[in-house]
Amino acid sequence: MLKFDKDIYMENGRITYETREQIERIADEISAEGFKNIFFVSVGGSISIMWPIQEMLKQLTDIPVYTEQAGEIILTGHKQLTKDSLVIMASKSGDTKETVKAAEWCKEQGIRIVSLVGTLGTPLEKASRWVIPNKAKNGVEFEYMQLFMLVFKLLDNAGDFPEYKRFADQLGALPENLLLAKEKFEPLADEIAKTYYQEPYNIWVGDGEMWGEVYLFSMCILEEMQWVRTSMSKINVGKI
Repeated sequence: MLKFDKDIYMENGRITYETREQIERIADEISAEGFKNIFFVSVGGSISIMWPIQEMLKQLTDIPVYTEQAGEIILTGHKQLTKDSLVIMASKSGDTKETVKAAEWCKEQGIRIVSLVGTLGTPLEKASRWVIPNKAKNGVEFEYMQLFMLVFKLLDNAGDFPEYKRFADQLGALPENLLLAKEKFEPLADEIAKTYYQEPYNIWVGDGEMWGEVYLFSMCILEEMQWVRTSMSKINVGKI
């Protein structure tokens, strides 16, 4: 795989999974204090990995869950966002402008924040009640792992996900299995790239748990990083 280091990838997986005990301790503290609802608040790639988790939680719990753009929540407010809410944020740099402003805005109102932060000593860390260190150098799958452990442990504490321990134990094997999946898909990926790399326009389609990934790949990877003209579209299941 081009410019892909397997050893670094597995090391990222290891140091991510090592935060499990810390994450579970934070989840226990949050559950002990109690919360009325959960708000995922971030921007860009960080919010894109929160949308799939929101979709999963809709199917598993009656705890209200919302996902909001950081910049918008300050301007519009949200009647359900109160001191009884739990806000979950993420920023690899720890200084994403909109996310930091939203965190400071929440903190001023006494709203508790738990954040995944890749760089400690940054504004987001200072504005957050709890901080989960996101040490992996790259790969959104590692952020997924930490968010999975956090939210599903919260659900376990609420009696909505009794399978948590087995689930979290199996997460430890996720990096190795994803590596195998990458290696298996590599020949097909190479064929697809060679066939379509000169196409003038790309349309990526998805919905439900996949919508965040479609948004992330089309906007943050293809358009922003590769300058590939791209559009994204949601499936209208009612029209199928």
